[in-house]
Amino acid sequence: AAKLPVHFGGDATTEGMNSWAKKDAAAASEWVRTQPPGVIRDRAAHALVDAIKSTDAERAWEWAKSIADPVFRNSALRLAGETWKQQDAAAAQTAVDALSADQRSAMDELPLSK
Repeated sequence: AAKLPVHFGGDATTEGMNSWAKKDAAAASEWVRTQPPGVIRDRAAHALVDAIKSTDAERAWEWAKSIADPVFRNSALRLAGETWKQQDAAAAQTAVDALSADQRSAMDELPLSK
């Protein structure tokens, strides 16, 4: 998928990463880690967050923070944060509080930040 045009690679990367991460999160995480910055990496990281949020919300949160594109990042932070809040509200709130002021303001609609 990384060699496809972005408008194709995004969907293929998202679907493939989500499926792969559910089967082998460690290998999928390593692949994302090796990708150069850009749309493909951000989409893959977002899909990884979505795939692992239920089993490892804290790691999903860390992956979400690594996304460069603010739209993808905020979406991924919401996905991970909402799940983490259900699992461990205090830890999730601590993570939200540790965000930069800019990131926190972008997260205003996330119930964790209120």
